[in-house]
Formats: sequence, C-alpha cells, structure tokens
Amino acid sequence: QLEARSSSVILVNLPYSGRSLIASKDIEAGTVIHTDEQPMLCTPSPAAFNTTCASCLRPLPPLSFPASAPVVENNKNHLHHSFCSAACETSAFDTWLRIDSICDFGALRLACKEKAEKFPLMVARLACRDLQQQGENSNNNNEKGVTSSEDLQHTSETPSMQGDPLKDLSSLCYANIRKAPEDWAAMHALLLQGLNASGRLSTLKFDLDWYTWVLSRLHLNVFRVDTVPPLDILGDPTALLKAA
Repeated sequence: QLEARSSSVILVNLPYSGRSLIASKDIEAGTVIHTDEQPMLCTPSPAAFNTTCASCLRPLPPLSFPASAPVVENNKNHLHHSFCSAACETSAFDTWLRIDSICDFGALRLACKEKAEKFPLMVARLACRDLQQQGENSNNNNEKGVTSSEDLQHTSETPSMQGDPLKDLSSLCYANIRKAPEDWAAMHALLLQGLNASGRLSTLKFDLDWYTWVLSRLHLNVFRVDTVPPLDILGDPTALLKAA
C-alpha cells in the first residue's frame, strides 16, 4: 500500500516480476507520481547497475558520480557503483558503502544477472548496512564506555530512508520456509564469499538461517519500479518490448 502515490500508477502483482508499480494511464513528462515515502531497502537490478543510481535508483545523468576512491583500499568493487549526485554518494557512504567497498560481490552480481535475481543483492546491501552500523555503534560505545547488545540491533535514521530495515524487517509478513531451497543456499554461499573477501569482517551472524529469514520477507514485500526513457516507437517498433 502506497498512500502517497498518484492515481496515475497502481501497485500490481505481475508474473515473473512480483509486486510492481505500473502506469494506469499515459503520464506526461514532469508529472509527480510518488512523494514522501522512501524505500526501506533498495538496490538496482543487475541489468541496471550501469544506468541507475546505487542510492536512490534514479536514472543516471550523463555525468554521474562514481564512488570516491578514498572509500576503498585495494578493491575495485566500488567501480560498480555510481550515483546521480554527491548527496546520494554521501548517503550511501554513511549507511552501507564503506563496508561494501571492502567486499567483492562480483560473483554474486554475475549470478544474479544470469538468473534474473534481485533479492540476493538486496540481502548483500542489508548485510553491509548491518556491519557498518555495528562498527559505528562499537566505536560510539567504546567512546562512552558502554557496551550493549541491544544497541547493536539498531541503526540511526537517515534522511534518505523511511523505516530501518535492521529493525523493521521483522514486522513484515513472511513465508514460513523450513529449509532453504538449493538455489538460495548457492546464492548465500556467494554472499559469504563476497563478505569475506577482505578477511576483515565478522560474518558469523549471516548464516543460511539468517539469509532465509530475510529472503522469506523480501519475496512477499518488495516491489519493482521501472523508469523508462522516451521511446521511439515509430523508429523502432520493438522499443516497447525492449523496455518491458
């Protein structure tokens, strides 16, 4: 349910795509179709990594912002992320990019692209956000002389998000998955491979049970939004099919 959406779009369930936001009528350029509400967790689909902002999912302008070099040390994973503005890069740096930059999710991204999967990449984003927040809380607790396991389960709110996936994911509806399917287990192995690339992160928390717990919620609550540039239907009759 999207309370802030325009009547120009509707939320539907599409075969093979799941929950999707689609146009209910022709929409003129510049029309506002959605305001206020921000996704709790998001990531570009594998096919759109080079054309979409890694933070807000807007289409990238001709001059986009690749992640700044100081973010990483001896890792080129950041080269896969681009941002539509300095503000989006800062938001990513403050929430997940510092951890992502010492990981290597290349194999996971390739597998997701081959299988047209998007959820494992969202789980990777969530894990990076979790690890980065744990590090920040640990530093804060050391400065204050306080140690609290409860504190490590919470993240600070940021202007670019509505809701906190580390706290609020548990409140979403979910499927009761007793045993992870084989393809889930395979993607989980690639997730751990990416997280452990630097040898500097503690990944014990992110076992297969945790992965299944997250995916069982994402599959039922995530919806897809596609932004399509102006189409030359007369010049290319297949343009509409290519954009679908």
